Amino acid sequence: MNQVYHHPKIGDIRLLPNTRCRGIKYSISSKGALISFNPLFADRVLPLPADKEEWFLRHKERIGRQANKYMYDANSRLQTSAFEIRFVEEARLKDSLSAVLSTSGVLSIRYPSGFCFELPNRQQAIRNIIRQFLIAEAKRIFPEKLWLLASRYGFEYNSLRINTARTRWGSCSTKGNISLSAYMLFLPENLIDFVCVHELCHTREMNHGERFYGELKRIYPNYIEMNKALKTKGKEAFRYI
Repeated sequence: MNQVYHHPKIGDIRLLPNTRCRGIKYSISSKGALISFNPLFADRVLPLPADKEEWFLRHKERIGRQANKYMYDANSRLQTSAFEIRFVEEARLKDSLSAVLSTSGVLSIRYPSGFCFELPNRQQAIRNIIRQFLIAEAKRIFPEKLWLLASRYGFEYNSLRINTARTRWGSCSTKGNISLSAYMLFLPENLIDFVCVHELCHTREMNHGERFYGELKRIYPNYIEMNKALKTKGKEAFRYI
């Protein structure tokens, strides 16, 4: 059996016979895909079962997203639609972070001297702080924004909920309950409005059929270009999440 198997969807998979392995073990990391197996089970390794192919693809996508994530450091200066993010060294801090949002719209994340930004848990701590302020600002900004857009274009909806969804910017239930992700604040203002209108259109048409796009086109004749811009800017925004 070859030591490296090239899968058309997954790519190269390293095959590692191991007498200590009790059966077949599948793993994947940033270094690549690996199948460890007891030589007694060599005839069962390939072809790759459909459920294992799906598992590899799902985790490969997740690892790819992790690899593309933005690395926050002391020099990071990021602008959201609600505030600017800056990092400030604070000698009085011991081993924790603190943050304050000024009235001028600057979120200052204070870190102690010698703070190691490269550690994964430190990056996650920074993301947790940013998420906390994004939620607070989204709850302050989005209700009025959605109400104004609904009033302007003649829509009605039942309620608004703010969440931290990472896979979609917004959603709308059959009862007219709209959900918007606080992470939308990483998008430009015009694209935030576009997402809001998109969900408002779903209060009339739940699917993405011809009538739905008729509603969307009434407000955004250039909705195709807006969708393309949303995908492009969305990929950039998801790096910061």
